[in-house]
This record gives sequence, C-alpha cells and structure tokens, in this order.
Amino acid sequence: MNALDCLDEIITDKYPANLIEQQADYRHYTVMVDIPKLGRFIDDIDVWYNPDKRALDIRSASRLGFRDATNLDFSLQGANKKRCEVLRKAFQTS
Repeated sequence: MNALDCLDEIITDKYPANLIEQQADYRHYTVMVDIPKLGRFIDDIDVWYNPDKRALDIRSASRLGFRDATNLDFSLQGANKKRCEVLRKAFQTS
C-alpha cells in the first residue's frame, strides 16, 4: 500500500468523506460539515504526493469562507488546520 492509499483509509475512517478525484500523485475529497446555526456545508481536502521530497502535502479548505462561520461559532476557528494536524498524526502512527 502506498502513502496516498494509506491516507485515503485514514480520511474515510475519520470523516464523512467522498473521494472525488484520484490521480497517481493526487487525491481530492469532499467532507460534509455540520455548522451550528448555519447548517451543513462541504469542505475540501486535497492531498499531493511530492516524490522529490518523498512527502505528502495536505490542504483542507472551507467552501463557506473563514469569516462567515467563525462570526457565529468561534470554536470553528482553525478547523482546517486542526483537520490537517489530525491527518498528519494519524498517518505518522499508521
């Protein structure tokens, strides 16, 4: 199993994620997120394998926008950074 396949299992185990696009060195997922007082929204997770560095680059982004959600719920601040950290730690221990 390669690194992207391993991370694929981690993402789909930890989040309600759907794999949208798959290439040899790239994966794109969408994640459904419940935001109190606003409803359900889709976030994106992108993962690239960098063969020169032998590393995975992970990006998590909200489609809603940072200020819209955090104005109503300050616990959401840094949610994408936290998601990347959770994935990084899970990958390191797998």
